Amino acid sequence: MRRMTVLERITARLEETATPCKLYKSEATAERVGEKVALQASNHFQSNHPMNFIVVHVPSIDKYAVAFDINELVNRSDCNGGYLGVCGHHFTY
Repeated sequence: MRRMTVLERITARLEETATPCKLYKSEATAERVGEKVALQASNHFQSNHPMNFIVVHVPSIDKYAVAFDINELVNRSDCNGGYLGVCGHHFTY
């Protein structure tokens, strides 16, 4: 069975709610927020490297979302655990 892409999951959530996650008008803003939150999350989990993330363009609304790879972060050998909701209303996978 094929898994949904991040874009497909966000688009599906748009059918259920007007704000499925935090959205940004520009790619540059999304990138800046991604870098900031990735560093905050890695510090929260006491990891040595920022969390991985991607910026996704949602063409149906012409906005950008930041998707954070929280699974990779919590599986790092240097991760000491913490609150999984640390990314707030951003999309996580």
